[in-house]
Amino acid sequence: MLTEERRKSCIYPVYIDSEIGIEAGRRISKEKGVPHPNIKEIFDVCQAWGAKCDPEPLKSHPRVQGRTPKTPNYYNGGRIRVPYTTINVPKVDATKEEVDALVANLEQCRLDGTIEKITKREFLVRLAEGIRRYREQKKLLAAEKSKANDKGKKKK
Repeated sequence: MLTEERRKSCIYPVYIDSEIGIEAGRRISKEKGVPHPNIKEIFDVCQAWGAKCDPEPLKSHPRVQGRTPKTPNYYNGGRIRVPYTTINVPKVDATKEEVDALVANLEQCRLDGTIEKITKREFLVRLAEGIRRYREQKKLLAAEKSKANDKGKKKK
């Protein structure tokens, strides 16, 4: 039986970065990837899915160690240790309601043993889509906040 720590898989941002080549460590197609993901985005998305993940900001992908910002394929990464086999990861085309339902039923699924088995590559594709949605939500919130600030300034 593996310990909880051993069940966690290392996810580097370079795995899903659409701006980095296969030779530098990207694991999914450029169309399915996202440009310049960071560990905070990966951490936030995995937390929203109910995963108990550990960020390790000082770690770096082996293929990019020792590179500086002036060298090709420089990536300031870090990594996240995620137990993706113990969470129900939403499908790429899942709606917000479906994602909320998956997260709400996570504990029951763990007890029943009905967690969907997916490969690491499929997890990375779904994670990239989750980051896209996360970025869209941040843009919408920023736009709403700026509108609220504009209304407050006009009243004064």
